[in-house]
Amino acid sequence: MASSFGSWLRSIPILNRFNQGHSWLPLSFAGNGFSFKKITDRQAVEDGYMGNLNWYAIVKKAAEGAASLPYSIQVKSGEEWIEVDKENDPVAQFFYEPNQDQTLIDLLEAAFIYYYTTGEAFFVAPQEAIGFNSKEVKTIPPELMKIKMETDDIISNVSLYEIHQPNGSIEKLTPLEVCHMRMFNPSVEGFKVRNGLSPLQAAYNKLRASNNQATGQAVYFENRGISTIVSPTGGAAGVVMAKSDKKAIDEATSQRVGGSHKVNGVITVTSPVQTSQLGSSASDMQMLEQGTSMLRELCNALFMPSEMFNDPDNKTHANRKEAVKTMYHDVFLPAANRFMRAYEKAIIKPYGLRENGKEYRITVDTSKIEALQPDPFEKKRMLLDEVERGVISRNEYREAIGREPLTNDGMDEPTVQQRIYTVNPSMGENS
Repeated sequence: MASSFGSWLRSIPILNRFNQGHSWLPLSFAGNGFSFKKITDRQAVEDGYMGNLNWYAIVKKAAEGAASLPYSIQVKSGEEWIEVDKENDPVAQFFYEPNQDQTLIDLLEAAFIYYYTTGEAFFVAPQEAIGFNSKEVKTIPPELMKIKMETDDIISNVSLYEIHQPNGSIEKLTPLEVCHMRMFNPSVEGFKVRNGLSPLQAAYNKLRASNNQATGQAVYFENRGISTIVSPTGGAAGVVMAKSDKKAIDEATSQRVGGSHKVNGVITVTSPVQTSQLGSSASDMQMLEQGTSMLRELCNALFMPSEMFNDPDNKTHANRKEAVKTMYHDVFLPAANRFMRAYEKAIIKPYGLRENGKEYRITVDTSKIEALQPDPFEKKRMLLDEVERGVISRNEYREAIGREPLTNDGMDEPTVQQRIYTVNPSMGENS
């Protein structure tokens, strides 16, 4: 007897928990239309980063990459920017050692996890009194932060920030004590309350599908241990299964069919019986095997290349090398730039001016990022091109590729290289 696995799977209560009784679903279907519902910061964290393996891996890699960039602090001296001494400059020390519990990388990784998941991150630097420097910087879960505006006008300014502690207390901070990094939220509500837009707002249906798929696979293997069912054959004599045998089979099925450790197990009885395989429909199996497609779609939400997450169709050395560059250009550096400008404006510049009256800025030295450097052959080609165009001298080229300079005449002078053209002897002098 063939089993309707699809109907059975859909009847399992755990699979319907995403579709019943929850007001947080982004799409609520009614007839042929749907109404939009906003995903909250908590839902993004719990259903995304904490509840979905694909999203966890994508965000974890993105956050670690953006946090581990070679950040540096520079101070303005005249018209030039000079990198400061990390050990002796107070602003650099404050930047690299933000608080007692975290290093800069730890702080940024936590902030970027919130940023990529909820679309915003908060750095809090409380001041003991107005005009005094903060002693530490910490990141706060966005779900605990409330932004209060001066008026209901969409162009109103922020009046204060509130941290709604889990114990029920509320801590109020001025805009000078908070750095709010966020993705642009084009909705009217986003303008009114200054919230960022989570990438999962647009990708939440894909996240739900991925979560449902994972739940379906878990339930499938949990309840698909025994793959064979028995029934009476009847035969020429019209033998019918005894009630005792039917009861024994029912009990064995209900008590022992579950569990992946029972795969390919067989229940036997003494009565004449025939066996039937419990098969799944092709559409049901395709539904359970759409992991790669869902992985790619979730990667798209952050512009992450799926090659970095075991995508079998794109997993080659050449693809991976280009994927690493893509991550830096499309994910790590854009997020880092947003962090640097926001953190610099809200925390580093005011700190430097109050500390010693100097102007500071944050930079990333991309020359220290190995993945973004040309390979040796490409580097030589580029340098030779600069020699031919008279941009650098031949000795500068030799030094750039690790060779000793020569003392020959003209080796230290950039010159435009003359191109030599072959003369066709069959052509006349006036041709």
